[in-house]
Amino acid sequence: MSEDIKYIRGKMDDLEGHVGEINKTLAVNTTLLDEHIKRTNQLEEKLEPVEDHVKSVHALLFAAKWGVGLGGGIVGIAYGISRFI
Repeated sequence: MSEDIKYIRGKMDDLEGHVGEINKTLAVNTTLLDEHIKRTNQLEEKLEPVEDHVKSVHALLFAAKWGVGLGGGIVGIAYGISRFI
């Protein structure tokens, strides 16, 4: 019986050692994740002006496309009317 108890205690000690290593790894990974989140947030803040600029350029291009399309439509209608006259 005492041999079985020693064996079980030995296995429990091994498990405690593994759990301790897992806790150390978890602590390191948590620290690294916190640093990663901080860097990601900083980069996202730096990108906000770029995103705003891209949105304004897209709006300008959208307006220009509509202007060209509308102008082309008017010229096409005027040309069609002039061909009838």
